[in-house]
Amino acid sequence: MKRLSIVVIGLLCACGAGVRAAGAQSLAEVAKQEKEKQKDAKSKPAKTFTNADLEKVTGGKVSSVSTSEETPASTATGEASPAAAASGEKTAGAAAGEGEKKEEEKGEEYWKSRAAEARLKQKRSKERLDLLLLKQATLNNRFYNLSDPAQRDLAQAELQQIASDIEEAKQEAIGAAQALVDLEDEARKAGALPGWLRE
Repeated sequence: MKRLSIVVIGLLCACGAGVRAAGAQSLAEVAKQEKEKQKDAKSKPAKTFTNADLEKVTGGKVSSVSTSEETPASTATGEASPAAAASGEKTAGAAAGEGEKKEEEKGEEYWKSRAAEARLKQKRSKERLDLLLLKQATLNNRFYNLSDPAQRDLAQAELQQIASDIEEAKQEAIGAAQALVDLEDEARKAGALPGWLRE
């Protein structure tokens, strides 16, 4: 019986080695074929397209600008049209210009204080979560060490309360982290320097 097992194992090993050798040969052949393809591709020059080629294909000029209605230059720069100027109305561009002035007033101190508040909120929420996780671990140890069923029921109720508090703390930590990311994005859009938000 032992001899038969040894013979079968030996044959399986020999067959496996033969399969590997055959696989390696085919892999070598594939590598050679791939090298030949790459040499052929390098010998053929790449097709370059010119404007003349594009005109033949599209039948005209190619433009990257959309074909929708163009806005008058006066509204794009924030100037009012003569009719709107006569009635005293402001255009959206003029209102945006006033908004930019308010954004300019938000200087380094403004962004530093907002970033510090956001970081402090994030730090406090993370510390609260860590504290609750530590408390949960302590209660788990206490729960498994108790032998009295009444005390175990009380400990289990505390564990359930801690679990719900942990979920709230996780959501709070996620919200605080997202608030910090949103603040960084808002500051970037407002033109604040990145160093203003760092500690």
